[in-house]
Amino acid sequence: MDSPILMFEAMALDRAAGALFPLHVLLSADGDRTQAVFVEPTTLFALRPPVGAAGPLEEMKSRIRAALESAAARSEAHHGKL
Repeated sequence: MDSPILMFEAMALDRAAGALFPLHVLLSADGDRTQAVFVEPTTLFALRPPVGAAGPLEEMKSRIRAALESAAARSEAHHGKL
């Protein structure tokens, strides 16, 4: 199990430590459709993220969503679907 205190200290020293957040992005394909789902241990086990981690975690998910949406838009444009 992760130590919330150590995670908080790591992020206070270096924002790149956000890569240590336990967040998984599951991608699945069905023909020409792709689905992306966030899988978070905190959600699966009904836990709260460590103090101070909720905001950065939401920001990270927002950036991942934006990157996936951008990739999808480029793919649709490339395949003439826009």
